Amino acid sequence: MHDKKIADLHYANAFAQLKKIITLWQDSGYQGFTPENVKTDHGIKKPKNQKLTNEQKEMNKLISSFRVTVEHAIGSIKRYRIVKDECRLRKTGILTTFSQFVQVCITSD
Repeated sequence: MHDKKIADLHYANAFAQLKKIITLWQDSGYQGFTPENVKTDHGIKKPKNQKLTNEQKEMNKLISSFRVTVEHAIGSIKRYRIVKDECRLRKTGILTTFSQFVQVCITSD
């Protein structure tokens, strides 16, 4: 199934419930995915037979550096099977602390 179709099915409602506008940095797999309460942005493609300006190149570098950080985080989640496997931390407070940490990461600006 295509990335955009999965996003339409599973994520559009979640974005609609957000309390504030967020920016979603998209890649080409999500073109056309524009949920409510979300400002979408993406890199600038080079026009045919033209060159990008230095300002456009700098913007693409900025987007790329942000996205590579996100891609590495996603890779770590997959590598350590954080989402797939059950968390077996049973000591009191560890799961609560981890859940609070995740919530802060999600809601911080």
